[in-house]
Amino acid sequence: MIRSIFSAMLFFIFLLFAPLNGVASADIFHLIIRSGVTQNEIDNINLALNTTSEMIKDYGFVLNERINVVLTSDKEDYKNALIEYFHYSEPLADKEANISAGESSTKAALIIIKGSERLDKYKAEAFRVLPHEIFHQVQRQYGKQKNVPIWFEEGTPEAFRYIAQVRAGITSKEIAFQDPLARLNVYVKLTHNSLPNPETLNEATWRDCMSKKVPVYPLATLMVLHLTVDDFSKIQEVYRLMHENVPWSRAFTEVFDVTPDDFYKDVMEKINFEIEHS
Repeated sequence: MIRSIFSAMLFFIFLLFAPLNGVASADIFHLIIRSGVTQNEIDNINLALNTTSEMIKDYGFVLNERINVVLTSDKEDYKNALIEYFHYSEPLADKEANISAGESSTKAALIIIKGSERLDKYKAEAFRVLPHEIFHQVQRQYGKQKNVPIWFEEGTPEAFRYIAQVRAGITSKEIAFQDPLARLNVYVKLTHNSLPNPETLNEATWRDCMSKKVPVYPLATLMVLHLTVDDFSKIQEVYRLMHENVPWSRAFTEVFDVTPDDFYKDVMEKINFEIEHS
């Protein structure tokens, strides 16, 4: 018994500090198609999977686990899949099925996507949620760290989503920038508030994010898009250093040659200027 526990501890330590060796790019995803899914939905999801697979390879991300993507047929099937795969209670699964179009597991290489009429009709719908959830899987496999600010934690998946849309020809680079900017503009006009300091975003609760009481997602997205410009591979460098146990702030400064505080000051000046002149 003691030997088994000791072996398990050694295996856990190995996983925590092991280098990422990677699966072949063609094997990054395994699509699990549930009954009732249409061929259009499958084609649209495969387009998003192929696009993000290329991006993961091009930006230098290395994954050790193949990601299972479960494609459900509708809201009811999505709810049932959340219960089956994530072991949600029925009330929680029902709630999530009403507010989300896809979820990524924090414990396994698993994503569940909700099928819908929009996913059947529009390629863009496949890119609305799936690339974001895929990047959360990238984060999970590189290893979570404490004290990573929410703008970086959620802004990198959102920026990855917009870049995937541009890569697939779903939208243009200009529109990719304009969408989060427009959402921030609406927030400023409706609330008569100025944009929050990036550091205060860490005080926002998940409820605040979902209710849009605090504009976490559009602000975080623009911050990352300004940060990376045309070189998202730098984000990979940050996560690689974090995987090697370098604290986030030090990894950020080393890769981008600017401290987080100086970046906050510069990027907020740019975003506020863009809002005033949009």
